[in-house]
Parts: sequence; C-alpha cells; structure tokens
Amino acid sequence: MTPRQLLEKLENLGIIDSKVLGKIRAEIEKSDKEVKPKSVLAFLVKKKHITEQQAKILLASTKASPKKEDDFEFVEPALPVEKDFDTGDLTGLAKEDAGGEVDANVPEVNVAVDYDATMTLVDAGDMAEEFAVPTVKPIEIGAVVPTEVAYPEEPAFDALADDGYASGGYQTQSGPQQTLASFKGKKDRSDQWATKWLYIGFGILGVLLIGVTILWFVNMGQKPEDMFEAAMSSFNQQSYGDAQAKFEDYLDQYETHKDAPKAEVKRIHAIIRGTYGLRNYTEVIKQAQTLLPELREQEDAISQMKELRDDLSVMLPTSLAAISKRATKTTNLEKMKEELTKVLDFNSLVEDPVYIPSSLRKAPSVNDNYLKIANNIATIKGQIEKEEQYELDLVKIEQKNNEKKTDEAFEIYKTLTRRYGDLGSRDAIRELMLKISQTEQALVKQIELPEVKPANVSRDGAVEQTVVLSVTSGKPVPALKDEVVVFLAEGSVYGVDAGQGVVKWRRFVGFETTIQPEVTVDEKVIVSDQKNNDLLQLDLETGKLIWRVEIQEPFMAPSLTDQAIILSTESGKLLQFDRTTGDLAHAIQLPQPLNVSAMLADRDPYIYQVGSYQNIYVISSQTLDCAEVFSLGHYEGSISTAPQTWTGHILVIGNQGGQSNLYVLKPRDKGTALELVQTINGIVSGTVSTPMKRFGRWMLLTSDTGELRILELYPEEETNPVNVLTQDVFDARGSERVFVTTEGSNLWVAGKGIMRYRVPRNLAQFDRIVNVDSSDTFLAPVSKLDDYLFHIKKRSRSGMVSASLVDAMELKTVWQTDIGGDLAGSPILYKDTVIAVNNQGDTFPIDEAVVSSGVAAASMRASKIRSDLQFETLVELPDDKFACFGAESRKDMLLVDLVKNKSRVLSLVKPADKIACPPIAMGSDVIVPTLTGQVARINTSSGAMQGTPFQPALQPNGKTPRWFEPVRLDADQLVIARGQVDKDLPSVIYALSGSSPRAIKKTGELVCETPVKSNVVLSGSQLYGVLDTPDGDKLTVFTSQPLAIVKDQALKSDLVSGPWATKAGILVATSDGKLHCYQEDLALKWSVELQAAKFACAPQVTADAKGGLMLCYQNGNVIWLNPETGVLVSKVELGQPINHEPLFKGGKMYFGGVDGTIHIVDQPK
Repeated sequence: MTPRQLLEKLENLGIIDSKVLGKIRAEIEKSDKEVKPKSVLAFLVKKKHITEQQAKILLASTKASPKKEDDFEFVEPALPVEKDFDTGDLTGLAKEDAGGEVDANVPEVNVAVDYDATMTLVDAGDMAEEFAVPTVKPIEIGAVVPTEVAYPEEPAFDALADDGYASGGYQTQSGPQQTLASFKGKKDRSDQWATKWLYIGFGILGVLLIGVTILWFVNMGQKPEDMFEAAMSSFNQQSYGDAQAKFEDYLDQYETHKDAPKAEVKRIHAIIRGTYGLRNYTEVIKQAQTLLPELREQEDAISQMKELRDDLSVMLPTSLAAISKRATKTTNLEKMKEELTKVLDFNSLVEDPVYIPSSLRKAPSVNDNYLKIANNIATIKGQIEKEEQYELDLVKIEQKNNEKKTDEAFEIYKTLTRRYGDLGSRDAIRELMLKISQTEQALVKQIELPEVKPANVSRDGAVEQTVVLSVTSGKPVPALKDEVVVFLAEGSVYGVDAGQGVVKWRRFVGFETTIQPEVTVDEKVIVSDQKNNDLLQLDLETGKLIWRVEIQEPFMAPSLTDQAIILSTESGKLLQFDRTTGDLAHAIQLPQPLNVSAMLADRDPYIYQVGSYQNIYVISSQTLDCAEVFSLGHYEGSISTAPQTWTGHILVIGNQGGQSNLYVLKPRDKGTALELVQTINGIVSGTVSTPMKRFGRWMLLTSDTGELRILELYPEEETNPVNVLTQDVFDARGSERVFVTTEGSNLWVAGKGIMRYRVPRNLAQFDRIVNVDSSDTFLAPVSKLDDYLFHIKKRSRSGMVSASLVDAMELKTVWQTDIGGDLAGSPILYKDTVIAVNNQGDTFPIDEAVVSSGVAAASMRASKIRSDLQFETLVELPDDKFACFGAESRKDMLLVDLVKNKSRVLSLVKPADKIACPPIAMGSDVIVPTLTGQVARINTSSGAMQGTPFQPALQPNGKTPRWFEPVRLDADQLVIARGQVDKDLPSVIYALSGSSPRAIKKTGELVCETPVKSNVVLSGSQLYGVLDTPDGDKLTVFTSQPLAIVKDQALKSDLVSGPWATKAGILVATSDGKLHCYQEDLALKWSVELQAAKFACAPQVTADAKGGLMLCYQNGNVIWLNPETGVLVSKVELGQPINHEPLFKGGKMYFGGVDGTIHIVDQPK
C-alpha cells in the first residue's frame, strides 16, 4: 500500500480530520523522496491523531495479501485502548525511509523511542517541521536473525485472517497461535555478518535479557494480592492488553491463589473486551469460541462469570448481528452458503444459555440484537433459496423451450418472477424468454375450420312473445327521429329511437354478457351472446336475427373491418368471419390463451394480438399467417385492453402491482419489426380497463380509479416519444367501468355520475364544467348525437335502468326512458286484462295490442311522484285493489285502485315503517311484522297503524326478534314464528287475533326448546314448520288450537327452503339437492333431484296442467311433476330468467322477467 492509498483509507474510515490528511498529502506531493506508510503512521501516532493499537492494525493491513475492500472493517473503538503499549514496531523501522527495504523474512525488533527527538517522514528532511516524528535511538547489541517473533504480552493481529480482521495471539479453532509477520520488502542480498547491525542486534538482545531478568525479580518480589489488584486496576481503566498480561503473570506465579479463578475469567474478559472495543466482530466470536469453553470446564471459574455474562450479553449478540448483516449483502451463491455456515456456527455460541442466560436476553437492547440475528439468518437462507431456485428454473425453462412446451416454460417463469420480482430483469432470463417468443412464432398454426355455421334460428326458447315495460318522459327531438341507438344493459340489448325514446326492440343475451353491441356502416348490429357463446348479426331497425354463429367457447369483443370480423377466443384461436354472411374464412391457433381483443393496424395489413402473457403476435389480416412474435414480458392477464395505434406507434397498457405501465412500441418495417422505444412505469395508479381514446392530436388515458391523462406524441423522437401533457382525477368509486367520449375540445366521462370537461387546445388543461347524476352508475359508452348525448345509467336507490338523451353542454335531460328492474310482484288479472307493476310502481295493462307490439306503456305512474321508489312485494286486496311494499327498512307503500285507475304512494308510520318480512292481507288492511319487534296492522288507505300492535315481552338485552312470514288461519286469525336470537331470546310461535280493529291480541304461544328455522304453513287443520335440533333439522307438525307439537320427522339433510303446503303434500328442499314430499302424517311420499337454480316462486299444483306439480326455476326452466310419484310430466325452457308466480290466462302463461319484462308462453299440453 502506498502512502496515498493509506491516506485514502484513513479518509474513508473517517477517524482523522480531513484537513490534517490534506496537509500530509500536500507534503508528500512536494517531497522529491519516497515516503513510506510507516512514517505517516508514526507521525499520526505522535500527534495523537490515532492510537498505537490503531496504527498496528493499519500497518498490518498494508502488509496483508490483497483483499476486497469490503473484507476489511476498521472503525474507531467505542472504548479507549490501553495506553502502556510499546510502539517500537512502528517507529523502529523508520530507517526504511532512508532508502533501504526490509527483507520480508527479517522480524520487527522492539526498540526504545525518544519522543523528545524528531524523525522526518523522508531522510533528507524535506518535509515541514510540523510533520516531524520521533527519531529512533537504537541500542548497539548483537544482531539476531529469527524468521518471526511472537508478542506474548499483547495479542498480535493476523493480517491474513479470512474476514479481513486481525487475529489475537492465542489458540483458535482454525489453527495454532498466530504471530505478527515481519514487514515485506526487497531481499537484502549483502553479507549479513559483515555489518554493524549484527552487533546492534546482539546488543538489543542483551538489553532485553537484562530487562526480563529485572522484571522477574521485581515480580517475584510482589505479593499475589498486589499483582491481582494491579491487573484489576488496568482492566477497570480499560487497558485491556495490559490487564491481560498482568493477569497472565499473576496466574503463572500463583495459579492456586484464592483469586486465581476470578483472574482466569478476567483474563479472558480482557482479551474479548479489547477486541470488541476495536469492533473486530468476527474475532470477538472466534475468541469466545476458543476461550469460553476453557471456563466451562472449571467450576470455580464458572462461578465467577456473572460480570463476564453481563458483558457477553452485549458483545456476542452485537457482534453476530453485525457479522450476519454483512453476510446478507453477499451476492455469490457459494459465498452465501459459506457465510451461512459461519453465522450458524457462531449462533450456536450466542444461543448457549451458559454464557448468556435467558434472564439477560430479556433486556430490550439484547433482545433486539437476537431479533436482528434471526432476521438476518432468515434473509441469508431466503437469498440462498432464491438463487438455487433461479439456477434450477433457468435449466427447466430452457428444457421446456427445447421441447416446445412454451406454456409450461412461461408458467415456471411466472411462478419464479412473482415470487422474486427482481429476477425478471436479469439478462440471462430475459434472453431465455426472448428465445421462447421466437419458438412460439413457429407454433402458430393454421387450423381446420371449426364447425361454426351461421344460422337464422333464435335461442328464444319457448317464449312466444316478450313485452317490455317502459316509461318515457320528456320531449321528443324530431331531428333524431327514426335514428336507432343500441346498447347493452343488464343482460339485454335494446334498440331505442333516439328522437322519441321509444323502445323498438329487445334481445336477451344473458347477464354474463359484457360486450357492447357495435353498429356497422350498412346499419347492421354485431351482438355478442356470452351466455351461449354466440356471435349474432341483427337488423338495426327491427332487431331481427340475420345470422347467428355458435363459437362454442368464450371470446372477446369482435374487431370489425369493412369486410370481415376478427374474433379472439379465450383458448387462443383467432377467427376471421365474412361480415355479410357470417361464414368462417380463416382460423389459427396461438400457443397461449387470450384475454383481450385483436387490434387492426391503421395502414399496414396486420393484426396485433396481445397474448395472455409475455408476447404480442403480429398476424396478417388477410391470411392470418404469423409474421412476428414480440416479447413484451407482461404477466398473465395483466393487460386488460387491446393495444392502440397512434401515428406509427403502438401503445399498450399493462396493469401490475397496483399501478399501470405504458409501453410504446414502434414497427420498424411496414408494421413488423416491433421495437420497445419507451416505458412509462406508474403512468396511473390502479388498473386500466377502459380503452385509450384519440382526442384530436392527443391520446386520452383513463384509469379505473378515476385518473385522467392526456398524452402527446412526438413521432420524430426515436426514444421516449410520448409525454404526459396534463392530468386530472375524478371520483370513480362505485363505478364498474368508466366510459369516455370526445368531440372538439369537449370531453365527457361517465362512471359514477357523468361530467363534461373542456380542454382548451392551447392550454392542454382540464376544466370541469358540469357534473351531474353523481350517485348513478353508468352502464354503457356515451354516444354523441348532434348537439346531444345519449347515455345509459342504473339509478341509485332504484332497481331501474334509464336511457336518456341530454343536452351535450349542460347535461340536462331532454327525454328519459325507464326500463329493467324486477317486477313488484306476480302479474294479476283484472277484467280479462293482465296487469303488471314494475319495480318503481308504474302500472301496465297488457292486452293483445300490447302483446303484438312488444312494448307496454304505463297507465299509472308512481315514478312521476318520486323517482327513488322500489317495490318487491304485491298483496292483493278486496275491491280490485292491491298494495305494494319495498324491501326491509323501506317505508314506502303503493296503493293501486284498478277500478278508479288511480295509484297513491304512502309512507308507513312507525313502527310499521321498518318491514321485517312480506306482509299479508287481513281484510282491506295488511299485517306487517316489523324489525323493531311488533306485529302491526296497517290501514292501506292511509298507511297509518290500525289499533295497537302486538308487542312481545321486551328483553333486557335490547335485542329484537326475527320474524318469519305469517300464515293466516282464517279471516281474523294468524300464526307467526319468531326465530331465536340467542339463548336469552328463544324461538316462540304465536297465535294472534285481528278480530278487533283496536288491537292485535295474542291468543296462544308455544316456546320452542330448539330454534325455529322456517315459517310455518297451514295444511288442513295442522301447521308445519322446521326446527333446528341437536339431531339435525326436523319437519314438525303443530296443532293450532292450542299451539302444541304433535310429531316430528328428521330430514334427510339440512333445510334449504320451504316448507310449502301443496295438494301434493308438504314439500321441503334440502342441502342434498333434493325436493322431498311428505304426507300429512310425515311419511315420506317421494324425493326428486332438483336443478342447481333457485325457485322463482313456491311450488304449486296447477289445474291448467292436468293437476301437475309446477316447479319454476329462476333460470327460466319450468317443470311439472306427477304429484303422487314425483315423476317428470312436462317441461318448458324460457331461455330467460324469471321471478314470481306466473299468471294463467287463455292457455297462456305470463311470467314476470327479472328485467322489467313479461314473457308469454303456451301452456304445456
């Protein structure tokens, strides 16, 4: 090491003021003679910038074999080093500066130092006086030529220790006592005997012998107590090297003295403490491993270890925490394993309770170090596991690629990089994944055309006609009359007259469908039916089917050209259809699944198809041949939208880790030779599922979290051509999707509410002009029609969907058409006319003319009074009236008088304003169980409570009961069951009387020992219900007068729904997927398998189907069973979901749809 390197090392260590180092550096530069590192160190020792001990360590490091800089750790000791310490080995070699170099085999010799004299850094004395260092006054004695000299009075430091630290002069696990090697230099080849140094050496040896003799006589004259106290004094003054020597002298002479055990402990304590003070942590552990076991074998020494243990609890964990922390930074796998072996070996010492008992580990600082050690060990093990897995998986990936099993190769890659995210950026694995992409190009194959033939047969099932219940309000726009807009809302595609808001047609495509319909230039509509995996073409004006193709597997939104339709399937097929006929022209199979649509290039004859993972496929739009596979490296399913072309560039958005990244690609050769020219990580937070939209010369990017970005492109820039011009954020919470429309400088964003921005082209900033309908959820893209916008929304606090035409600038409604929503109840018959009530309480008469047109208009509009009404239960009343009620906690009631053709919306008064379950009629009133525990009687003309409600005894815990739907015994008597809340509020069945309008009175009760699990039903004179017993659910028979249990029967499995009292028997549906029919004496009559769907209404025996037992499922399947045997008699499939009980009229069945429709079906024969 040169003096300059030494100064750099000192500067890096930070233990000497930089100004001092600067002065020394300047003097060295000015000197025309060579300056040795030892002279610099001697000067620093004299000036007290460093200690003699620090100088020794530094000097040893200059002589050591070359090591990495990281392997040498030198920091200033936390505790003062001992002062009585001979530095002759530093200053005695100042003669090197006179020009000679020392033979590496010639030992250092201790010499006396006169600090009153001076010694310059260079022989000629060219250095400034302030840099003078002590001169050496050698004693003239004979020469000695040993090969190495040990220093028993002070632990020497091994410059060649494997961790870069010095090692003490004692026995270690790695070898015998280490000694301080002499300084290396050029070998002196002159006659060693013909020199004065021979005499000087003998002189020095003589002086040393005399000194040793004197010391021996002095020590022999000391008392053991004095020697021990002197050693303890040095220890307490933190002169650990001196203390060690004195303890050793004491033990050599008085090994049986009473303080000898303690002296042995303190000797070891001094050795370890001195090394710890230098923060030579590896050596601390090694010393402890060697020396502490010696104490363990001596009981008298072990008893003296309390003070040592206190110190060990600090030194050992602190040292190992530092060692293990440094080991975590190792990057080479083999080195990691070596470091782990060493750390685990060291840890066995630190964990030994003999040296650090559990009582000391409880101290916060000590416990913190143990936690650090454990964490570091876990980190090292994790890093080893990571690197081993990486090397193993590289081999596996390459093997799978060679086998052309690219999907399996990527699965290995995905698992590896998702577990260890940083590995994906390593060159080796990136190059390997690029090879896989090249392999995949050869795996893209033309396939035989699947059996997909166009047909003009619909899938409407048994439905003869569907009537849409719609309500239109507002003013027509003559300029838009006969212009049809199409949209998908809640499972159906609608065609609506844009000028008047009239529904022209509807086609159900399933609630699974999310792909919006697309209108072609020749006024056809391409519709996706994701329920049946069909692709359809409809007539825009009438909605009639032109052709239908069965794709037979899930697919993405179609991409349209002038002549063709490109369809991407989940399994990785790319299909090309003739747009006019629906015929399949070409088909290819890609080697991986797909989850986004294909993108058609603007000018070049190519299709860009993003794979589910890793790749982008460049496909000929004419033949579907694969021209290129580009490795983007994205994870499976991380891209949710098709790419976007933009002035010779391709933009791709990838969602990853809670943010979205923008990838900019540039085709270098007429649509091929893709190159990634820019990546903008975290361009928005959250995911992006809304396709990017051109906005004049800009591009608009919208995230699902409501972040807007306007992007600007500089096509001439070869790298980083895209820049984020401006940004904004809107509240998108609760939005399923976000839809964006632009025109000129105006921007409309619909999601949770709709807003208009003005974006001045010269300022490129967002100015939010208007924001409306902020609580409504928008369901489809917004269309710009002249000066208007057309949009679709689901209204808040309503089950309805509204299609609206609004003023484009102010967003004020021009007309609104309400559709959808479940019906308020089953259709009813009034004077040979079917009456239906929609979800918001509008009443629709359905006659033959309405059935023929397919669209019904409301005769009474409750929604005109309030727009947030929502009803789901219809109760028929005398005198051609009925009442409708909402869900739990809704206090609205609708009263409809069909004779007067009038409807009223009333508010239920407390406590009946919180309905617990569907009410039942009692005369012209209704009985309403409430969430607050009462059973109230409501006057339907006013909504007010009639008389005093029934109130069970209040419970001290304040809990309210759970009511099941009541059953009426006769005109004035009813039975209702209360479910068990907890053990303090058991189940009770009450018999109530409403014979007096003044009050509902209890006429009987039955406290059940086990919880009631269902409502009770009446069959004949007996009641039936299900109890939840310790032995399982049991169907139970009760008498009504008085209330008492007669008999029970264990069910085959747990109750799912029921019981129902029918002419066939008592029916219950159980968790084993079966419907069981019991006779009145609870004998099992029959059991049949049920479909997976729920019932749309209670099973019933119908007179119109030869007395068959009708089961209506919500999926639109209706079956009839023989009530005596349970054998299937007949079946009808509507192909559309239904709810509520059907109405039978004139050989037809009228089913209520779940989206504001009535489906008319022929009765089975």
